[in-house]
Amino acid sequence: MRAYIEGEHAFRSGSYLTAIDAFKRAVEADTEFALAYYRLSMTEERLAWAGASRRSAEAAYQHAQRLPV
Repeated sequence: MRAYIEGEHAFRSGSYLTAIDAFKRAVEADTEFALAYYRLSMTEERLAWAGASRRSAEAAYQHAQRLPV
């Protein structure tokens, strides 16, 4: 969770590469962390990394059942 929060702070401050690193650490720690995959996808999209963004979005969708309704 700490890495995810670091990613959120970095994303909001416009430090996208730092955010990507943090979100990647979050999904490495929990490979089913759908929200971290989603935010990773959004960050990659900001950098126009279409392929990476698509893969992260697909991982988020795959694990979406873990998100509260």
